[in-house]
Amino acid sequence: MSEDEMLKEFREAVAKAGGCRGFARQCGIHHSVVADAVRTEVVGPRLIAALGLTRIVTYARVQP
Repeated sequence: MSEDEMLKEFREAVAKAGGCRGFARQCGIHHSVVADAVRTEVVGPRLIAALGLTRIVTYARVQP
């Protein structure tokens, strides 16, 4: 899943919950954390976990 796909899923989950406060309530996270993530599009590990996802970063060597 790309970061854009994760962000889309996050926005949809927030909307389905009725907004930032509803999503925060469902996840046990303060609503300001959710609102900041919606505004900045920087979704932290607690919100990623609330979506049932985990972040995996990979690196690959680029040949010149």
